[in-house]
Amino acid sequence: MNNSKFKESKLIYDLTTNFPELFQNRPEDLMSKLEQLKQGLPLENEFIALCLWMGKSVLIHKLDQKQMPRISKDKYQIPDLFLIFEYEGRQIPFLIEIKTTREPKFVLSQKYHNKIKNYSNLMGLPLLFAWKIKKIGAWFLLDIDLFKQKQQAYHVSFEEAFKNNLLCLLVGDYSIHLRKNIKFIIRLKKEELLKEKIKGPEISQFWKTRIVGANFINYKGEKISKVPRLLFHLLVLARIEDRTEDQGDYLTQIFEVPESSFLFASNLLGLALIGDLTKYNPKTIDWDKLIHNEAFRISFAQVKQAVKESMAKGFIQFLGNVLPHVKPKALVSL
Repeated sequence: MNNSKFKESKLIYDLTTNFPELFQNRPEDLMSKLEQLKQGLPLENEFIALCLWMGKSVLIHKLDQKQMPRISKDKYQIPDLFLIFEYEGRQIPFLIEIKTTREPKFVLSQKYHNKIKNYSNLMGLPLLFAWKIKKIGAWFLLDIDLFKQKQQAYHVSFEEAFKNNLLCLLVGDYSIHLRKNIKFIIRLKKEELLKEKIKGPEISQFWKTRIVGANFINYKGEKISKVPRLLFHLLVLARIEDRTEDQGDYLTQIFEVPESSFLFASNLLGLALIGDLTKYNPKTIDWDKLIHNEAFRISFAQVKQAVKESMAKGFIQFLGNVLPHVKPKALVSL
């Protein structure tokens, strides 16, 4: 049996074990739940990979959610992970529940919130939510106490989540602040006019070209020919503007960061996993193999070294350790 078939079979087995009532209902209900499980596994594994890559996790344990007796499900909800972080020389245990939304909006139903918090209280362990916003590709790690009740649900705003993200404090993330006006320039020699379109006063030309030069320009306007490979990926992730200048026999393509821009080291996880940010798709990765072998293409230490080298060459202004405005109670008492 190939790997994908094995995984699908395991999901169906989990369904039969944990949701036997679905097999008494419509087939589409069963398929819907199967799809939910398939979507959830990459997300859970991506967060685990992020923690493994950054190296501050002492222990990561997936919690088996085969919960018994059935009546316990009315009061308790088991989170996804038990995880121990290294924090200020001590090992601190947490329960982690992993969620995703497309938009920067996070809401928990009152029933769900109470059940998962009941389990946290019962075990005497602090509970955090690992939340990924798909639209911006960003992870947040949030204390459950940040959620505030509004009518029959618990909410946390994007502003509160950003101000109180624990990803830097516990996991090891950091912000990377690019300097404004840094550029990547490609110089092309025109070799053959392939096509020309004339529409009123506008003329569009399509040329066969040959690259004759490429340079990075730092914030001082200096040409830097040798830079870390990582710098190009940082520019791809940043808010760059591009334009083409026609200079007779040559074309110059300019990719520029017009204003100061920042991103997080966690945004580079796709590069660490497969070596190419543009091809990263959590649904196509063999997570079992990757997590078991911790098979990263680029280590977290190598990223830090490349960032420091880019800073020395005038492309990065500074690194930031973004601390939460409000620490979880589990950390305040230390």
